[in-house]
Amino acid sequence: MSGIEVQVTDDGPALFEVVYQTRSGRSTYELERDDEELVEIRELAFGLVLDQEVRPLPAGAIRVRVSENDFGRLPQVEAIAGAVARRILL
Repeated sequence: MSGIEVQVTDDGPALFEVVYQTRSGRSTYELERDDEELVEIRELAFGLVLDQEVRPLPAGAIRVRVSENDFGRLPQVEAIAGAVARRILL
């Protein structure tokens, strides 16, 4: 199973970042702000949140760390967005 860790803070600068990491944790790759995949994750996640309840989205930072599974594969964009939405709705 792939690991998706989501951290949401209400203070600090408004930021949405996604970092991919190998299973060993030695190699990471951060998506750029205008990367299509990051934009898709953010839009899907925010859409899922707003489908559940009308509320302000977090004003601070949302940081996502995504790890490979045992087969070296990363989760799909939809799974990442779902994890972000669940964390925001807590």
